[in-house]
Order: sequence, then C-alpha cells, then structure tokens
Amino acid sequence: MSYLPFRVEISGELSILTPLHIGTGESVNPLTDAPVLRVDGKPFIPGSSLRGVLRRCLRGEASLLGCTSDHWLNVFGDTVGRTRLTIRSAFSSEVALPAEIRDHVRLDRFSGAASQAGKFDNEVILPGAGLFSFHATYDGEGPDDRELVLVAHALRLLAEGAIQVGAKTGWGYGQIRLEGCRSRAFDRSQPGPLAQWLLARYQRTPLSAGSSFSFPDPGTPVPADGCLVEPWGKLALDFDIQFDGPVLIKYAFPPGDGYTGVESDPATYAQAGLAMADHVPLTCAVESGQHYLPGSSLRGILHSRADWLAASGFVLTASETQTLFGSATGDEGRRGLIRIFDGRTVNDPPFVFIDHVALDRITNATASEKKFSNQALQSPLFSVRMEVLFLRVNTGELLLLGHLLRDLRDRLLWAGSNTTRGYGHIHQVHLTAAKASIPEPWNWRLPDNTVHNRGREDVSISDWSGLFQWIESLSAQEGFPV
Repeated sequence: MSYLPFRVEISGELSILTPLHIGTGESVNPLTDAPVLRVDGKPFIPGSSLRGVLRRCLRGEASLLGCTSDHWLNVFGDTVGRTRLTIRSAFSSEVALPAEIRDHVRLDRFSGAASQAGKFDNEVILPGAGLFSFHATYDGEGPDDRELVLVAHALRLLAEGAIQVGAKTGWGYGQIRLEGCRSRAFDRSQPGPLAQWLLARYQRTPLSAGSSFSFPDPGTPVPADGCLVEPWGKLALDFDIQFDGPVLIKYAFPPGDGYTGVESDPATYAQAGLAMADHVPLTCAVESGQHYLPGSSLRGILHSRADWLAASGFVLTASETQTLFGSATGDEGRRGLIRIFDGRTVNDPPFVFIDHVALDRITNATASEKKFSNQALQSPLFSVRMEVLFLRVNTGELLLLGHLLRDLRDRLLWAGSNTTRGYGHIHQVHLTAAKASIPEPWNWRLPDNTVHNRGREDVSISDWSGLFQWIESLSAQEGFPV
C-alpha cells in the first residue's frame, strides 16, 4: 500500500477484567507448565494478539455495518502488503503485576473422574493488575473512509469489554476493556497539518497535536453483499448456582501457618481450619477471602456430560460436542463455541471442617496413616456468566446446550472435589438474565420483544422455559429434529 495522506492516532488504556494468559510456547519450565509471555520480566499484550482477535471478530461483523470484504481487507489485510490499521503491543507501567499459577486437572469424559496423568497448571495475570497502554494508528484517504466504521466498531467492542485476547478464552480468560480512548487526526495532504504531524512524530507527542477526531456513525447500515464469512450469533446467560452441603474446589497450596485457634473461642475455628486442613477452598489472590468457582471447572463438567449423552445415543452425536466445546488432536486444535467465566460467591458461606479416614478394602478397618481433613464451603451461592457464539448451522449445538442446561437446572450435576463423598451437589440454578443477538440477514422468526441494533436483532429471555422454547423453535426453523 502506498502512502496515504489521512492519519488517526488512537490512544487509551486497557484494563484486565478476567485472568489473562498469553503464553510463551515453552515446553519446559521449572515453575509452571505454561508461563506468561514477558519482556524484561514484565508481562505485555502483543499487538499481533490484539489485532488478530479484532480481525477475526470484525470479519463477520463487516457486512452488518454496511462494509464489504474490500473494506475489511483494507483495514486488516491478508498475508501480503501493508494495511491501514496498526496496533502496537500494550505494556504496563507497573513494575510488578499480580499473577498466580492455577492448577487444573483433565476429566475422563465418561466417568467424570480425574484422568490419569491429567494434572497441569498455567500462569495467569490477575484481574485489576494495573492498566496496559493502548496505541493504534489508522492511515487512509480521508475522514469519510468507510473503513473508519470498522475501526470505530472495534474500539466500541473494546470499550464494552466484549473482546477476549490470549489463550483459554473458553474458560473466561482474557476479557479486556478499553478506557479513556482519545483520537487525534492529521490531514497530511495539507502543509500545516503535515508539519504538525512531523513535529509531533519527532517529539513523540502525537496526541498533543492534530485535531480532535470523532469516528463516523454508521447510521442505519444496510447489510452489504460480498462479505467473507457470515456474522456470529451470540447468546449470553447470567445465572446463580446454589449448592447444598459442602463444596470443595481445592486450593493447590493450603496456608498451613500452624495456627490452632483458641479452644474456647468458636470465632477462631474457621481460621484454624484453614491453617490445619489438608485441603482448603480456592481463593482469589487479589480479593482476600473471595472464593470462586473456576469457569474451567464448570465447563469441564458440562463437557463430560455432553460426551456421556453423545456416547449413550440419547442426544445428537460427538460432532456437536466437539464443535460446542472444541477439540485438540496432536498439535492441531479447534476453538469451541462456549465460554464460561469464573463464578464469584454471592453470599458469605460459612466453613465446615470435615475429617475423613480411608478404609482398608479387605478388613474394612481404618487404613494406616490415611486420615485427612477438608475445610469446605457450606452451601455457597455463585454468580456465573456463560456466552455462546454460534453460526446459523450450529442449531444442533444450541440444542445440545439446551439439554446440558436442563440437566444443570434439574439438579443432575456435581462440581468440585470429593463428589463421591457427597460434596458439590448443585441444588438450584436461577437464570437471572439471558440475551440473544441474532444477525438480521438470518431472517429467523423471533419474539415480539426483539430490538434492532446495528444490523442485529436482540432478544431478551426471562426464564429457563422461555430459553428452552427459543432454542427448540430455532432448531425447528432450521429443520433440525428436536
């Protein structure tokens, strides 16, 4: 691409909303299986990662904004030539960012138990870990470029926290938000603005020069023909999960500080239990005392349930399961459609300290040196968010999701450790909010409460029955057997 006279300099800060993992690809590390990418000891977000996720997201959105594949290619390009949008790597000004190593275990998809040699961990940058600088530039013909509509939409998605970057987005990792976005424009076809831009470039202060710039509003766009791929539909669910009885999602490193409490003071028993128990609940490192239900745990439970349903021949096939949850074969993988974010406790659940002892399987007597203890949460309530991206051909996957959510609602699932000992039973799941966003070109028959929004039709769903009826209706419209 030759020199283009019009430039927009964009700047802001990126905040981390959920755990972030952008890995190094190292196969051997003394501390963790998957360390975070760093330069000079400081984590950063590569510009290629930011640009890549926006490129993929806007590839389908372009047509809904009245843009063509040519507009999209001008902004993001293909494998040859320079493109109009450049995004620099985002660095933090903080000297040390809070990070932790999270333990995981792969589940056997049919038994629901831990797989042999299935334990692994990864390092994550924690939410609220300071701000990362955001800098981008757009080079074009002028302020009326249609490509600027795509750039504006990319910034809007970042500002809404609708973008995830890095690995393990299916576990809810990598959600970021753009704050304090500022834009300045330089019309370099004119001598004055060109001189301003050259001086600002020399002084490294581009945002103190130029003129303030507001991105064009797409108005009411007419979906354009010639798009590269169809846009995604989106289903977002918020629900509360109420457990009954003890729940234990193990923390890898119990405190173990030797505190034994005061026998005559029950108020000290919980702290003593945390110090003395062999296994204690998972706690967020940046929010002292805040317990959470990892998105990876709930996603693993639903994945195992889906595999069991497919193997039993009760519903659908393994193909829908692999598409919904993703798959990996050797060095190749396919990203799934479903994302589940960490659930946070809504109530303040009390602790329960439980002693256990293993039995000798022959004599039925107590086994030698097999006593252990758990400090569990008693009947916690977690607030969870789930998002599903889907194409029009994915009605089978939506139908599978409906079966899984029905099993979740109907108290058929368990979460965490020691489920065979009665821990982790999901007693009640209350749907607090549900919203679907459907591209208008799909021409699906939708409820009367549909709201039109930038080439999409947004539908609010009030309860589980309405959600299941909506999924079955879409499946029937696409000719998929319900």
